[in-house]
Amino acid sequence: MLSGIAVMGAIALVYRHHSPKKIYVVGVLFFILPDLDHLLTWQPSMLGYIFPVTLWDLLKDIFVPRHPLLLHNWIFPASLAVLTVVGFRYGWSMWKLLAILTLGWAVHLLLDGVLLI
Repeated sequence: MLSGIAVMGAIALVYRHHSPKKIYVVGVLFFILPDLDHLLTWQPSMLGYIFPVTLWDLLKDIFVPRHPLLLHNWIFPASLAVLTVVGFRYGWSMWKLLAILTLGWAVHLLLDGVLLI
């Protein structure tokens, strides 16, 4: 979520007069969207990842390579990137939202260390 706030904040500084404000909130949510798959494999020990109590809770297992699982799979941002390009090419009004979704999903997977398989 912190990466989403940082990226969307930077985008807001550049495009502050050209985009509706709610797109920034939605954009931050896109950065955590892949974590919905954790609800299927929930364990009480995962609570420290969501609400870190110590600095170690915040840093443990960050950038540890992981195998793709459900939404933590590179096929989603790759497919969204193709849709973004098609949307831009054909003038879809939602292409910017698709671009933010693609960016958020890809950054999330990079920070989670999801391996390309």
